[in-house]
This record gives sequence, C-alpha cells and structure tokens, in this order.
Amino acid sequence: MGVQVRPLFPVLKINRLMDELKEKLAALGIGEDQVDGVIETVLGFIKDKMPDGMEGMLDSVLKGEMPDVGGDMLDKVKGLFGG
Repeated sequence: MGVQVRPLFPVLKINRLMDELKEKLAALGIGEDQVDGVIETVLGFIKDKMPDGMEGMLDSVLKGEMPDVGGDMLDKVKGLFGG
C-alpha cells in the first residue's frame, strides 16, 4: 500500500495564490515573461536550504497536497527553528 496524500489546499487556491504572487512581482517591475523564472529561482533557493528529503514536501504542498510527515522529518523541521 502506497503513501496516501490528502489535499491541503484545493488546487484552485494554489493557482490563485500563484496568480497573486505573479501580480505582486509584476508590480515590482518584473516583466511578465520573467515572472515564472523568478518564482522558480526563489523556490530552488528555498529547496536548497531545506534539510535533505524535504524538497519533495514543498513540491507536494505547491500541488495542493498534504505530504506524509514522519517523526524524522518533524525533527528536521524543528531543527530549522532551533527546536
């Protein structure tokens, strides 16, 4: 039996959040043709700073899914915040 993933946010909500982010970036003067690249760059930066194995969790959240978080992952997240 595989890992079951339950929806965290409906995909439509994620799309609305991404649209809002794109609007905010455009308001800063970033060209419409560059916005997606900027978002990918920032997400890549964030993923590089995350503990090993957590990058997939971010991808899942961006797809509107709630990733299965095991105890080991929780300890890694706590470590990010000094806990």
